[in-house]
Amino acid sequence: MIAGVRQFKMINSNVQEYDMTRPEALFYSPTGLGWGEDATVQEVGDAYILTQRKPKKPAPGGSMVFRTYAEYQNFLDFLQVGGLVLCYKPINTWYYLDVVASIDKSEISHENDHLTCPMTFTATSSWYEKLVAYQAQSSGGGKTYSYTYPYTYTSSAAGTVEIPNGNLASYPRITIFGPVDTPTWALYQGGTRLETGRVNLEVPTGHKLIVDANPSTMEIAEYTNDGVFVANRYADSDFTTARLFMLPAGPCSVVFTQEGVGVVSAFVEVRKRV
Repeated sequence: MIAGVRQFKMINSNVQEYDMTRPEALFYSPTGLGWGEDATVQEVGDAYILTQRKPKKPAPGGSMVFRTYAEYQNFLDFLQVGGLVLCYKPINTWYYLDVVASIDKSEISHENDHLTCPMTFTATSSWYEKLVAYQAQSSGGGKTYSYTYPYTYTSSAAGTVEIPNGNLASYPRITIFGPVDTPTWALYQGGTRLETGRVNLEVPTGHKLIVDANPSTMEIAEYTNDGVFVANRYADSDFTTARLFMLPAGPCSVVFTQEGVGVVSAFVEVRKRV
């Protein structure tokens, strides 16, 4: 890593990481890293009325500078795995963007013996921070899961997950561990219940229920704890409840209950949008 510069890397679907801030492979002259809004206005006399506003789709780009053809090929092999995430750390915090990447190939320059390859990214998400909210257990101390996240928040109340969400609404991905009978989850903010979800089934020991509200990966499905798909459980939903909803901006909480006996073991993953 080159000292004193902002950091870039990429992650692919094999969870491989590629450092883009080093002499052998440098992401150079990056563009499109800011934030903005698209606005539609209507002219009324000599004034203008705002009729619609929404965040602009991120469109980062730049050039990759490689010392050798071999390093260019290494990067190309990495990209072709797919499932790409562009990672950007301007100061102390990593930010993430799901992308599809495109890169041109150049010849080695006679001036500096490097390849300079223009690169563009098509975003399939907003910029976000990785974040997990993690449920406390009634016995104290919390349960340890085989996952690693930059941030972990533990509730003081069993069955409740406290979520310090950011300034934008975010899609949650809920994981509920068996054994559990007819799990129910309710979203609260400032003491007000905003949404509820329920699935009418029993999840056995060693299995988990995934409730993913992100439109690009949306599902209600049962898996083993090792991540092996068992069944689509959308049809087991209680359709009188919302089930798939966004978390509001600001702090909120999700409370888990069940028809069976015992505390529901669950956590909520949030891509905190920035």
